[in-house]
Amino acid sequence: MDGTLRQVHDLEERLKASQSGYYGMFRQTLRVLSNECGLGHTERISFYIHDGKAFVLQGRYSDNPHYNKTGRLIYPDDQGCIGRAYANGEWFVNDIPDYDASREAYLDRLQREYSIDKRTARAMRMKSRSLYGYGLENHRGHKVAVIVFESMCVDVLDSDTLRKTMRARGSQLIAMLEELPERGQPSLASNEGF
Repeated sequence: MDGTLRQVHDLEERLKASQSGYYGMFRQTLRVLSNECGLGHTERISFYIHDGKAFVLQGRYSDNPHYNKTGRLIYPDDQGCIGRAYANGEWFVNDIPDYDASREAYLDRLQREYSIDKRTARAMRMKSRSLYGYGLENHRGHKVAVIVFESMCVDVLDSDTLRKTMRARGSQLIAMLEELPERGQPSLASNEGF
């Protein structure tokens, strides 16, 4: 591993270590939300903060252990459902092609509509077909986070139900977030050439 890759790896490991305590706290809250929404083994919920430059994963939950694993910790703020929900307040898509049935159609759609390059899309652990993202505001009315519900199936996620749930429960996630100690901006590593 060359020096730059080693530095990136070390930075990611430090970020994972610093997040481990509160990641579990958010994970438990997402587990409760998953149960309330009736989600199963083909669904996942992820919670991201926006640090001014990018989204940073704060917690994730799925009944499926494979989808529960973390991949990237930092996500560009102009990509995917996360970026759309952040920009528009919410975003729902329920018709992404099935990756196993039509890989090129899946990859083309993510690249064309969500700015996710094909290499990144191939590497994603969960090839979701339905996504609902909801932007969360802090007590000052600034959008600071996004929660994303994903499903491997279409017609499982109900945007109206998820919207109502987030309107009722979103403030709990923001209150938890505001109780955390101030952290640096992990995405600044990208500004340093990582």
